[in-house]
Amino acid sequence: QAEMALLPPGERVEAAEAALRCEMEEEGSDEEATPVLLGKDAQELRVVLALALMQMQRYSDALLVWRRLAAFACHHCPPFDEALAVYATQAALCALAGSESSSSSSSAKLVSIALGVHRVAFGAPLFRWRYQKELELSVVSEEVRQAFWKLVDASGSEASGSEVPSWSW
Repeated sequence: QAEMALLPPGERVEAAEAALRCEMEEEGSDEEATPVLLGKDAQELRVVLALALMQMQRYSDALLVWRRLAAFACHHCPPFDEALAVYATQAALCALAGSESSSSSSSAKLVSIALGVHRVAFGAPLFRWRYQKELELSVVSEEVRQAFWKLVDASGSEASGSEVPSWSW
């Protein structure tokens, strides 16, 4: 995976997709062993894939990967794992940046999920403080970042401690 980070985004997408299909080449190995891909390894590869897709501005494709990451976390991680807040945040950024930007309800729902999960996981309205750097480093335009923070502000949950929304991935 460390070697993947050095690849250009397009090659990184291909390498991550191949690894997820268990089509990995082992150097110096003549034997054909059946590769085993653990769930946590698949999750890490999907993060690499989603970030590379975002770098290529393929936001709709990245959104699907972030949603898949979230679905896996919902099924295999403890309830309200912080990973869900991260995945929902990145998915919301992709929805805002991509073709789904016309569907503000999708973006707003994803922001609501991120805020709700974060609030339950940490018990305090610290989302903006904790995710400021995450958004600064995201591969989206400044306009998308501003739109995201407007949705956070519009939710009111940072100040009011509103109920956690229901959601489905």
